Amino acid sequence: MKITYMGIEAHDSCDFDISVHFCAAADFIHRALSSGGVSRSATLVLAYLMLKQNLTLVEAICAVKDKRGIIPNRGFLRQLIKLNGQLFGMLH
Repeated sequence: MKITYMGIEAHDSCDFDISVHFCAAADFIHRALSSGGVSRSATLVLAYLMLKQNLTLVEAICAVKDKRGIIPNRGFLRQLIKLNGQLFGMLH
């Protein structure tokens, strides 16, 4: 089986800044989906949906929850909320 892998060292800590990986991961996921691939990182999939599919954070969470359970930690969720504000002008 041929696998293309993008590794991101990310600690599951509320203080870890995963937002620096949002754009690169969204680009990687976009390319993978264009060729039939998948990603299993919920936080980065949510960022992808927001950046490439123009979904709000709430819309992205609803879309992913329909397919699998997701539980981003509080720190990752805060960063997604910040991204949501940057993209859609809704500062929380």
